[in-house]
Amino acid sequence: MFRVPGTCTIAENWSLVNLRQLLAHGNITKEEGKRMLRSAVRLICKTTLEDNVQRIFVKMTIMDAMFFPGIAEMFPKIKLIFNTRCKILAN
Repeated sequence: MFRVPGTCTIAENWSLVNLRQLLAHGNITKEEGKRMLRSAVRLICKTTLEDNVQRIFVKMTIMDAMFFPGIAEMFPKIKLIFNTRCKILAN
């Protein structure tokens, strides 16, 4: 994806991993988590006018899939591409 013109790629952003941990351990409320998720996505996807970015490709861990519905609800006008990976075990 890094060779596709107008595309910004972001891999496994630690802000979402840390946010998930804060929520899982009860260190923040769900409402605080929503506000932090909105801020994190805005920062992750922030570009400059000079970048000429037309699309953003975000690679997230499988554990961060819990954020997909919230992100889709918060940002209904943008198209999000999420790539998750999960180890497949063979018999």
